[in-house]
Amino acid sequence: MCDSRAILCFMAGFMLCCWSCGGLAGSPADPLSNGGVDLDDLSSLPLQAGASGPLISEFLAGNASRHPLGEGDLLDQDGDSSDWIEIFNPTQEAVFLDGWFLTDDPWDLRKWRFPPVTLDPGGFLVVFASGTDRAGAGQELHTHFKLDTEGEYLALVGADGATVRHEYAPRYPAQLTGVSYGV
Repeated sequence: MCDSRAILCFMAGFMLCCWSCGGLAGSPADPLSNGGVDLDDLSSLPLQAGASGPLISEFLAGNASRHPLGEGDLLDQDGDSSDWIEIFNPTQEAVFLDGWFLTDDPWDLRKWRFPPVTLDPGGFLVVFASGTDRAGAGQELHTHFKLDTEGEYLALVGADGATVRHEYAPRYPAQLTGVSYGV
């Protein structure tokens, strides 16, 4: 039975509509033709040689995950269902994120600073938007802000603290509980 949690992604020129029940099986968005769009399909897409750098590929502003975890559910190390932000590196080069920033405020581009962490080519990094501010290298990362389910600004800012590398502006749309949103 399908649940209503859908993910809408645009990656490497493909429109990928994913449903937990295996939507779009055999479509161009299912390049591996394995019964629906999933992480295997995403990882099969080529890295973009001309990509400009990391981006906020997905986020969840209304995390309702709980034990026992279902497919796509995620809890932080404290067992809390914190909101989360996923950063993706579509380039063929590793990116050192030390000094980069995440923000939910267009007037404060340096709101939360990344610690020394490297994002490998084709790699993903989850940062929890829990309000607990954990930014130690080698540990689970948490911003000191939470995401608003009603929609708000969200951006990844370069190390200069001024160059917005990727943003949802002027605000992302209102979010459904348990449904991630992304590009």
